[in-house]
Formats: sequence, structure tokens, C-alpha cells
Amino acid sequence: ALDLTKSSSVVFDLAGKVGDHNVSIRVEDLAGNILLKNVQIHVTTSVDSMNQLLTRYRAALSNSITSQLSNALDQAQHKLEINRPDQAAKHMEDFVKHLNKAVIGKDIANSDVKAILLGDANALIVKWSSP
Repeated sequence: ALDLTKSSSVVFDLAGKVGDHNVSIRVEDLAGNILLKNVQIHVTTSVDSMNQLLTRYRAALSNSITSQLSNALDQAQHKLEINRPDQAAKHMEDFVKHLNKAVIGKDIANSDVKAILLGDANALIVKWSSP
């Protein structure tokens, strides 16, 4: 429920949830009028988006893991710039390996951040590995 006297917008955070999503929105006013709207949302990601996620979750990541992840993203971006998506995918696989070796509580504050980063990374691997 949303009290429109306090806020006039809703934010759907779909970080790490790349793909198609159906959202159903039901609005009812005090008079009982109802509006139902179904919307399909297509969520994408990119190296730039993943860099933004690293910035967003900086407080939840150790400096060591942040450095490793940033390096893998930089390398992937470089390979994309020279039109080598297959090699960019390999650098993104390194990104995944770093995440999978990271220790929750030491390198990453919580498993939600790890899941979000893995979701985006795996989506890019699939995208860049496809013929």
C-alpha cells in the first residue's frame, strides 16, 4: 500500500534481475475506484551498469574484492571496445570466480549483494557468449 499524501512514486529495484518481468499495479482510491494495470518490464545490464552497482554497494564490499571486480569489469570493457565479446565473457567469468571465492561477512557484507552482482554478470556472459 502506498500513501500518496507522503509519496507520489514507487521504485521497483530490479538490480540483479535481468530479463522480462510482469508487474501488476492495482490502485484504489478512497471512493473505491480501482485501476488495474499490467506492465511488462525488460531489465538489461552492461559493464557501466555493473560499475554503478559496485559504487552503490561499496559499503558492503571489501576494498580487496572491489578492486578485483573492478579490474575484471575494466578488462571486459576493453575487450568489448575491440569487438571481442568472447574474451569479454571470459573476463566476466573471472568476475564470477572472484565473487564465488569471496567470503560473506568478510569480503561481502551480505548474500543479497552477491546475488545481485552474480545475476548481472551471468546475464552478460550469456549475452556475449551467444553467436
